[in-house]
Amino acid sequence: MPQAIRGLFVGLALSRAGVTEPRLRNSDGAEPMGLGLGNKLQNWLDGHGLGAIVAAVLAVIVTLSLILVVGGYWLVTP
Repeated sequence: MPQAIRGLFVGLALSRAGVTEPRLRNSDGAEPMGLGLGNKLQNWLDGHGLGAIVAAVLAVIVTLSLILVVGGYWLVTP
């Protein structure tokens, strides 16, 4: 499993356990390089409640469904 994904799961598990500031470090003590997407996602998850997360997931699903249905309709209508 890539380190970023493993770090995300570890961060979520630590956050649920009450640890507020998990920091993953490389063997030399430095923070891993990258876009910081894992930290940004973790901060977003920590800052928003479960209702907002569920609403965001449902909004993405509904939006993609509408794009597929309306786009398919436009393709098949003369």
